[in-house]
Amino acid sequence: MRTSNSIKNIIVSVILGLVVIVANFVMQRYFVQTLGVQLLGLNSLFTNIISMLSVAELGFGSAVIFHLYKPLHENDIASVSSLMRFYKLSYRSIAAIIAVAAIILAPFIPEIAGNPSVSVNIYVIYGLFVINCILSYLMSYKRSLLYADQKNYIINIIHLSAIVIFNIVKVIALISTKSFYLFATISIAMTLAENILINRIVNKKYTLTASPKPIDKTIKKDIFKQIGGLFFHKIGAFVVMGTDNIIISITLGLQTLGIYSNYQLIQVAIQSLFSQISNAVRASIGNLLVDIGGKKSFTTFLRLQFANQVLSIISVSVFFVASRSLVRMWLGEKFVLDVWVVMALSLSLYITLTRSVFGNFKEAAGIFYEDRLVPVVESLINIVASLALVYVIGLPGVFLGTAISSMILHCYSYPKFVFKGLFHKSYKEYAIHILINTALAFCAISTSFVISRAIVLSNPLLQLIYDGAVAIIVPLFIIWLVYHKSDEYIYFKKLFVKILRKLAKHHA
Repeated sequence: MRTSNSIKNIIVSVILGLVVIVANFVMQRYFVQTLGVQLLGLNSLFTNIISMLSVAELGFGSAVIFHLYKPLHENDIASVSSLMRFYKLSYRSIAAIIAVAAIILAPFIPEIAGNPSVSVNIYVIYGLFVINCILSYLMSYKRSLLYADQKNYIINIIHLSAIVIFNIVKVIALISTKSFYLFATISIAMTLAENILINRIVNKKYTLTASPKPIDKTIKKDIFKQIGGLFFHKIGAFVVMGTDNIIISITLGLQTLGIYSNYQLIQVAIQSLFSQISNAVRASIGNLLVDIGGKKSFTTFLRLQFANQVLSIISVSVFFVASRSLVRMWLGEKFVLDVWVVMALSLSLYITLTRSVFGNFKEAAGIFYEDRLVPVVESLINIVASLALVYVIGLPGVFLGTAISSMILHCYSYPKFVFKGLFHKSYKEYAIHILINTALAFCAISTSFVISRAIVLSNPLLQLIYDGAVAIIVPLFIIWLVYHKSDEYIYFKKLFVKILRKLAKHHA
């Protein structure tokens, strides 16, 4: 049942994720054409600032979802109702904190944006972004039931529909009015519509107690303990993944940020697909750990890590090899970044993607408090390294700083708390595991890059198709050479054949 739910969630997530990516690419093209690269940079900056304000969420969502696994598994309606009441009240408080923090930050917005000369009132645009964020916290808590119950596909279908419909509306609005104000207001309407629909579905699907009791003191204490750890993780995640735009805006300007934001959109598209897959299997991992514990789940970890490694290599290969052709065809030559910048971005992207399965097991096992100080160290390294390197080597330095700081999780947290703590494996086994995967990734991606540069075509579309094909086929062949006799490869091969047979039988 766990495998079936995970596969269903993954398939729906990937299909819908691809549609969302296309919709976002079309919308961004029209944004650049109608509002220009500076306002695109401002849009990226405010998106980043909202991510910073969202640190106030403190990890309540992850902590509550972790505690929902067991009562949902046991159909304990009273406990589920109590947790949801606590979640709702907590998110109301978080929305209030974000509103206050946004007001305090408002006077510094022009300096953060580099005092730009733009055609809009940046305070009004900033206010619309903040309103959108606050509404999402006031209305989104019920979707946690669907996440914990392995029903992610319901959320994904609704999110896809909202993205497609409202992006069409945004494009029409951009072409007809060229108004950034209307663009931001439509985003608020999308947040409202999406959350109202999800809440109605949850209300019909789940029976909750009308007047639930306060949650058990032991559970509440454990949630706040986990939040104590998650708070640092939230800060660390924002600083490492979310300060790049702010650093670029302050040091290099909105123009550079606007150009980079197109590559960021490609990165976000890849990370979004990974996130969808990650969310699709996280509840199954939590359910697995409840049933059989950490030590016995190591086989599942190895299988998921193998799949994640294959997808990471292919994704980074496509980004590094084909992003130049894609941006040239999509927006034009003037939006293409230097190969050294793309190389630094690719390194940072690879490190981020390979964290997925480790992070899933760590989160599903409720390991939040134990390594709470690690993100603080990670954040300090990121800020110092990125700021120092951006002044030495320019834009690539921002992303190298991010990559350097991300290594602390791979070098400390994951070997100590997941590989050794959860699976009872040695540090030596972890080091060998990571080194083999990294060497394989470097070999596959660099080979793809060299082969792709051997042929230059005059037709941009044909060049993109060629680069994309090389970026996928070459890594797959190298991975097959290395892993075709491994247990993980054989498992997925059998699973794939089994799925194909079921589909053939169903359509026969």
